[in-house]
Amino acid sequence: MNNFNKGFTLIELLVVVLVIGALTSVALPQYERAVLRSRAAEVWTVLPTLRSATEEYCMANGGYYAPSLDELSVEIPPDARKFNIYMDSCYSLARGYGKIYAQFPYDKKGGYVTLGLDMSGSKSCTENVSRNSEISTCRKLGFENGNKYCGSGNSCSWSYTE
Repeated sequence: MNNFNKGFTLIELLVVVLVIGALTSVALPQYERAVLRSRAAEVWTVLPTLRSATEEYCMANGGYYAPSLDELSVEIPPDARKFNIYMDSCYSLARGYGKIYAQFPYDKKGGYVTLGLDMSGSKSCTENVSRNSEISTCRKLGFENGNKYCGSGNSCSWSYTE
């Protein structure tokens, strides 16, 4: 009996590697989009709670500056602390144009998305992109009406509102 006929040929192995590579190239963008949407969903569940707690704090304490997260009378989930959460001053909030923001990265190149919620409940999305970028992460999150602003240099900003 000949033992040389019991393995795979080089062509068969190359075909398997090519098929796995093709499947990965299709699945990876879908996975990244799912991770992005899950982060955004987590932000949208936390921001309304923070908005009402901030309103309560500003009405009780007044003042000009925004409270820190530790000063609010609400339990913030530990997972929410991984986002960069900040808010406008009580002065802005009292006049109706303040927002609560949560910022998180969306790629390994330093890009980030900032999701905002104003006092009336309107959502916004802003992201920094390179000058030649046309695919918007905010659009992937369901925001349709946006403007791209490019200042000096190579960075631009997409700004979306609901």
